[in-house]
Amino acid sequence: SGIGVGLTTLQTWLSNLIDLILIAVVAFFMLLDGERLWTFFLNFFPRSFQGKLTETIQRSFLGFFWGRLILSVFFGVSAFI
Repeated sequence: SGIGVGLTTLQTWLSNLIDLILIAVVAFFMLLDGERLWTFFLNFFPRSFQGKLTETIQRSFLGFFWGRLILSVFFGVSAFI
């Protein structure tokens, strides 16, 4: 039925719009208060562990983003060829 398909499409579109808005808002506040938020997060752990935790998380995220970048370049070049 056409109405069902239309409502499903509308629901998907609105869900994606809300996701986009939430991501933009969270990213904005992370840019504003990222350092303070990170300090707040670290305070849940003992001081002796905070340095190693920070280093481990930074290394993991850096590895993740490098991997995504390499995959993106690979897929981009593959699609171009």
